[in-house]
Amino acid sequence: TAPVTTTVPVTVTTVLGDVRSQPVGLFCRDLRAKGFSYSASVDYWRVQGQPNRLDADKDGIPCETVYPTSDVLAYWGTQGVTPTLDTSSVYD
Repeated sequence: TAPVTTTVPVTVTTVLGDVRSQPVGLFCRDLRAKGFSYSASVDYWRVQGQPNRLDADKDGIPCETVYPTSDVLAYWGTQGVTPTLDTSSVYD
């Protein structure tokens, strides 16, 4: 008789932990690559003393060029945020 093979689905859960425990000196791209949300990145920026490396244009809104505009607007509202339009996908 042939051996019977059973496949069991496996769920993998990633636990990110507290963004405040991340090392000093990370950039927004690093936080996003680690799976942190936009709001967690803002928390990291605040804990780190609001460094310019996380706010490239120094407008007080960190990581706005790394995370989707919708995430940034959901966090801050429209105050101080000028959404950019990606016109590369607009048909003439």
